[in-house]
Amino acid sequence: MTGSNEILRSAYLEGIEKNITVRYLTKERDFDVLHDWMKRPYISKFWKMDISTEDFDRYLARTMSMPDREHFMFELDGEPFSFLLTYKVNNEILKDFYEDFEEEDIGVHIVIGERKYIDEKYTVPYFKFGLGFVFDRYRDTNKIIGEPDERNKIIIPSANAAGFRKGDILSLPHKKAQLLVAKRSDF
Repeated sequence: MTGSNEILRSAYLEGIEKNITVRYLTKERDFDVLHDWMKRPYISKFWKMDISTEDFDRYLARTMSMPDREHFMFELDGEPFSFLLTYKVNNEILKDFYEDFEEEDIGVHIVIGERKYIDEKYTVPYFKFGLGFVFDRYRDTNKIIGEPDERNKIIIPSANAAGFRKGDILSLPHKKAQLLVAKRSDF
C-alpha cells in the first residue's frame, strides 16, 4: 500500500552495527526532511533541487503521481538516511542512451541525506541491501540501472563495490552520467 508506514524490509548491518529499514515515502512524514536534504550543497550540486517549498511540493506531487515510479525512505536505527526513487526505464528517455536496454529494466535515483553517511562504510552495505530490495520487489527485471552525475566521486565507487558495474559515460540532456548496471545474475 503506497503511503503506508509499513516496514517493507529490514536487516541488521553488522559492518556498521545498525538496523536498516525501508518503507514507502510519505509527503506527510518525509516532506520536510527530503526538502532539507535537497537544499544541501553536496546534494543540490547533483539534483538541482534547491528550490522553494512550493516548487518542491509540486515536484514531489508530480513524481509521486506517476504510476511507473515508487518512492522509498530508508532509515538507520530509525533515523532517515536515504531516499530511493525507482522507475521503469522503458517510460523514460534513458532507454535510448544505452545498448542493452530491456523492457523490464528498473532505474534508480538515490539521495543519501546526512553527510556523515556519505562514506563507503555506510554506502556499500546500503547499496547491497537496496539492490536486494529492488530485485525482490521487481521479480521480472534482470537489470537495475543507475545514472549518477559522472562527477559523483563517492557514490559511483560505492555502487561499484556493491555490485553495480560501470558502463559508458552518457550524455543525457540534463547531465553527463556514469551508466551503472546491476545484474540479477550477479546476486
